[in-house]
Amino acid sequence: MLCTRLTNARFLTMDPDHPVAHDLGVWRGRIVGLDEAATSLPAREVIDLQGATVLPGFIDPHVHLAWTGFKQKTPCSPSSRRPSPGRPRPAPG
Repeated sequence: MLCTRLTNARFLTMDPDHPVAHDLGVWRGRIVGLDEAATSLPAREVIDLQGATVLPGFIDPHVHLAWTGFKQKTPCSPSSRRPSPGRPRPAPG
């Protein structure tokens, strides 16, 4: 038995042999079937997506984590505070 079946949607699969699916089966958090493979199994929950288009895992992979913090020009840690603009930085010591 599926945990969830998503139905009535346009799932873009990125598979050239099966580019669009309309039903998707989920079992324990994993996709286990599309279209007939999903509709042939009973499901605890069926969610009608009302014709929505579903795209595969869009994230922004173009992130340069090595550049994080360069705008601050100072280390960012709880023990260091950035001085307010126009105020001199305290002398070390």
